[in-house]
Amino acid sequence: MFARLFINEWKETIRSPYLSTSLIQKIGLGILALYLLLNFLAAGIYLDKILLEVFPSADVIVKLNGFLLYYFLFDIVMRFFMQSFPVVSIKPYLTLPIKRSSIIHFLILKSVPSFFNLLPLLLFVPFFVKVIIPTYSIGASIAWFVTLLSLILMSNFISFYLKKAFDLKPLFIFVFIALISGLFYLDSYGYVGLAKGMENVMGAIFSYPLLALIPFGLAIVSYMMLYRFFRARIYLDALAKETANEVDSTTNLAIFNRFGKIGEMMNLEMKMIWRNARSRTFLYLSIGFLLYPFLIINSGYGIGMKIMFAILTTGMFAFNYAQLLLSWHSTHFDYILTRNIKAADLFKSKYYLMSLSVLISYILTLPFCFIIDDWFMISTMSMLFNIGVSIYMYIYIANYNSKKIDPSKGNTFNFEGFGAAHYFIMIPIILAPILIYLPFSVFGYANLGMAAFGFVGIFGFLFRRQILGTLIEHFEERKHTISSAFRNQ
Repeated sequence: MFARLFINEWKETIRSPYLSTSLIQKIGLGILALYLLLNFLAAGIYLDKILLEVFPSADVIVKLNGFLLYYFLFDIVMRFFMQSFPVVSIKPYLTLPIKRSSIIHFLILKSVPSFFNLLPLLLFVPFFVKVIIPTYSIGASIAWFVTLLSLILMSNFISFYLKKAFDLKPLFIFVFIALISGLFYLDSYGYVGLAKGMENVMGAIFSYPLLALIPFGLAIVSYMMLYRFFRARIYLDALAKETANEVDSTTNLAIFNRFGKIGEMMNLEMKMIWRNARSRTFLYLSIGFLLYPFLIINSGYGIGMKIMFAILTTGMFAFNYAQLLLSWHSTHFDYILTRNIKAADLFKSKYYLMSLSVLISYILTLPFCFIIDDWFMISTMSMLFNIGVSIYMYIYIANYNSKKIDPSKGNTFNFEGFGAAHYFIMIPIILAPILIYLPFSVFGYANLGMAAFGFVGIFGFLFRRQILGTLIEHFEERKHTISSAFRNQ
């Protein structure tokens, strides 16, 4: 039965019209993937030397064992935000004499041969061959390798489970982010010893190889947990009901309706964001960027680098979402033009929604004020700059973006609708506040410099009506050109 399911999936893939489109994009992604694979392989080959340079007097095997837990915790987070897990069109199979368990097992096992599962193998297998095998007995070496494979599979299955569970219970993502963040924070300040604990666990496995059955068993448990999750939702009416209830509870924000037509459109925009896979992916990525300030804790970075991190942290969702401002509606753009929908209401609703996303991101990163010097001042000014400057620039770029997209495609590496201009725009957005700050800093007025680029943002917000009016006039001039481009794709 697995063979038949695999053949059907293969036929669906090769017959897909998407396979014949965007050839250049696929070649570019292939080159990028190959580059990453070669980098991981090179790092794996020289991993023992790298560890010796960083820890000259330490045992490289012990250090690597302590590093494993960090790697796989980070791997789970990255998989959640970046990995596109397989989807099987189960509806045609539900009316056929096929066991539900076979469909679910096929769906889960299909996720195993993944690019993200290959990366840790390329990184750790060379080290295993060069260092582990010559140092330990065959039994201990096999036990270490079984543990490594078990951790890879656990990371895959747990990420798969989290991705699907959060589609139904999105508020849990904040608990997950807070848990991982708190764990790394406690470990960085020595309150818990993750690395030391992992070193002891792997040392015990070397001494007693049968202990490798424990992580192997945990991998099986994570598999069964994922299996039970899908088993409870294999019937489409149950899944549809659960999803519908969750969408209604998370996106029907009645508070927006108090603000008239613009508030109603903001509510509709929120529903569109949550119901489409790609916009949800952008939402997940922006939440992941809330962890970015951890990279500058005790790093010694200057104010300029902190400003860059603050701009990205508070404005990542606006950066991803606002630049596709019109492309989100590319499939029904003509319908919008023929309805009694004012361009002013459309753009204002999107502007206020993006501003709200910046404000929420700013509030969620305020706890970093207790562990990063000057973070309150820097993040506050960056938040104001994003609201008063950055969002306008994204809207301006969006008026020139006439690339049609499919919002239902949620792969993180889906660059549909994005061009080079979408990435180059980040250069002036990041450099502008730094350039405003630098002259004041040179003459010893650093705080005044930070207040200066924040004041630019306040100025932009106060004159939002005039600035948005100019952008709307620009849209009115180009709307028919954009509509024609959407129709011809």
